[in-house]
Amino acid sequence: MIGLVISNDKLVCESSIQGISVYLDNYAIIEFSKNNELKDRLLSALKQEGTLLFSWANSEEILGPKGIQAENVRSFLQAVGNNWAPLPGLSPWKIVEKENKGLSPIRGLR
Repeated sequence: MIGLVISNDKLVCESSIQGISVYLDNYAIIEFSKNNELKDRLLSALKQEGTLLFSWANSEEILGPKGIQAENVRSFLQAVGNNWAPLPGLSPWKIVEKENKGLSPIRGLR
């Protein structure tokens, strides 16, 4: 979850993972954005207590869709609201390395 809080008289943006977290690559984001049944099920789960994890790769690649596909993606991400959290500094290679060791690639982000 992402939100703004006041800390030491300063406005600070904070993020945390609530409940079940899910990471979608951009292909999946596009697919969820154009399938209302899947989109509604995921949004319902996120709103109950979930977090959509969003990576730097997502933010760079999400600029690819154009036209109606871009509108669908924009609408989907707006509907996610504040039920998302960024994954700063996580490279795909570090994730694979952790998974190969049997570790959670997102442990320590809470």
